[in-house]
Amino acid sequence: MSGRLERCYRLLLRLYPSDYRDKRSEELIDTLMPASGRFPVREVSALVAGAFTARALRARATRVPWWADGLHLGVFVLTVFQLARTVNPLPNNPMWFAGAIILTVLIARGRVRLALPLSLVVFGVLPQGWTPSIRGGVIIVGLAVLAIWPGKGLAKRSWAWLLIPAFWALAPVGSIGLYSEPPWLVFRLGVEALLLVWAAWATMAARDARWALAGAIYVWTGLALFQFGGGDLTWHSTRDFLYWGGSSLLVLVAFAMARRSRRVI
Repeated sequence: MSGRLERCYRLLLRLYPSDYRDKRSEELIDTLMPASGRFPVREVSALVAGAFTARALRARATRVPWWADGLHLGVFVLTVFQLARTVNPLPNNPMWFAGAIILTVLIARGRVRLALPLSLVVFGVLPQGWTPSIRGGVIIVGLAVLAIWPGKGLAKRSWAWLLIPAFWALAPVGSIGLYSEPPWLVFRLGVEALLLVWAAWATMAARDARWALAGAIYVWTGLALFQFGGGDLTWHSTRDFLYWGGSSLLVLVAFAMARRSRRVI
């Protein structure tokens, strides 16, 4: 039992930043092992929460301003979900598909000056590409702001983000909208809710608004696209109001936590 438990703890410790793990992993293991009961729910929960907090504090410790990091993350999340929405069915134009993937990777690695001209091509030139829209406009404008920003060293986003469009490619055709089949709808809403809750958590832990800004860019861009593309507001259903209202509420909670954290400091 103790051997399996130690392996479980070491696996969870991989959620922490590598430098934090190298310095404190053995200390944490020595502390957790004697305190572990038959089913160490408290210890496991504390490890996971500590990992999220450590990564949030590490992001704040960089020299990138909160607004630039938040804008970069928001633009990247928009691009990832746009790719996810269009990856199924696979496009007939291989050039578009290659351009979309390269654009996502460039933004993920912080190469916004290379991503900006490619975004103009992908959104407006390639046949069967991402047609100009509110989402595409926000991505292009966000990349333009970051490209003219004189600072350097934008964060490199995790490759794990690319699992979202990869998983979406397995979904049946036409099953990723707000009115999709229940399993895929639950998956989509679950992913988005988890990310927004993480944004609020990270905002409270790191005491700045970069994650709140990223959440606002994603949610309110989607809300604008939904409203302007769906006609009169009275046409929308109760499900729509609950979805967009709940998402907006999580974003506002994150901003409120950022403001409260500044007052505490």
